[in-house]
Amino acid sequence: MTKNPKRPEIMDRIRLRRAALLALVAIVAALALAACGGGGDSAAGDGHDAVTETGSESEVVEASFPSGHDTDEVSVTGAKPVKPCALVPKKKAEGILGSNVKVSERPQGPTCVYTGSGREIDLVVEKTSLGALKSEAKKVEPVTINGRQGYCLTYQSTSVVIGVSGGRVIQVTGPCQAGVRFASIALKRL
Repeated sequence: MTKNPKRPEIMDRIRLRRAALLALVAIVAALALAACGGGGDSAAGDGHDAVTETGSESEVVEASFPSGHDTDEVSVTGAKPVKPCALVPKKKAEGILGSNVKVSERPQGPTCVYTGSGREIDLVVEKTSLGALKSEAKKVEPVTINGRQGYCLTYQSTSVVIGVSGGRVIQVTGPCQAGVRFASIALKRL
């Protein structure tokens, strides 16, 4: 049997590729471990986190608010939050939707929901771009509300929008005709 002169060179290449592959696997494993927040002595299974353990129990302290209440929904500009259900009183809503309208406020927004005669109208005043609302709509129809330009927008449902002061928008989700009437009343109270 004759020895192949290229055999040691081939073996060296194989060893080099294995070493490179092992190094690559080690790097990937280290990155994966770092991304998961792992590492340190806790891998030994003792259940302790050497980084945060101080030897004493931590105490949970109840939050305190300087003003006496949580201010997440309060504007940083100092503007008073809008109570949307105060913008269109129940009697006025019944003039649009018919008698026995139920009025409820939902925290998201906050939003006022008017239900009656099988219809639902949602009213919210929010700080958003009127242009962005229009650009996201499938259809945009101009409407006039109290002599001002508003829009009936079609998404999955329809909404009437009109810009008000401070970069805010009144948005009334429901049939456009009813939305124009709700927005007209709300504008007078802002």
